[in-house]
Amino acid sequence: MHNAVYESHIFENALLPFRFFIRTITAVALPLPNWHSDIEFLYCISGQGVITYDGIEYVLNAGDLFVVNPSTLHAVRGTSLFQYSCLI
Repeated sequence: MHNAVYESHIFENALLPFRFFIRTITAVALPLPNWHSDIEFLYCISGQGVITYDGIEYVLNAGDLFVVNPSTLHAVRGTSLFQYSCLI
């Protein structure tokens, strides 16, 4: 993977130190490899996608949960219309 970026997470509320979002991506969306010092949970809502994790590709389908360890290079892309939730 080329041109990776470090994500610095600043949590606005110290009592709730996490980020949660739902993202929908397509097969044409190009992934941006990134890493950060926080654990990340990806839950596949619908469609199919691929996570490149530490140089290995894993296929993700609806209902799958993938755990990204801290400081591990990763990128998510869709193979179709792909929707997932992310908790960091």
